Amino acid sequence: MVVPRRFVRLTPFIVEIDGAKVYVLEIVPKRDIRGKEFYFVTVLVEWNGVRSKPFTLHCYTNDELITKLRAEIAKLKLSNFLLGEVPWLKT
Repeated sequence: MVVPRRFVRLTPFIVEIDGAKVYVLEIVPKRDIRGKEFYFVTVLVEWNGVRSKPFTLHCYTNDELITKLRAEIAKLKLSNFLLGEVPWLKT
């Protein structure tokens, strides 16, 4: 018997992905029109002293959430590389 992986719903908590701290602030479970469960996950990403604003991701599984978080972390790293040291983005 295969046991499906479940979301951890005790929030807030912090995980580290690709060298960035990801603050998971809220997880809201919902059901779509087909009855399949999905989640709205509110997160905040911090990397190299730069902290993003809280934003929400829509996902069905943990793997999808991690994939979307890796894309957001890459965007944060790229913007930090292109803009350089921006004082108003520092924590």
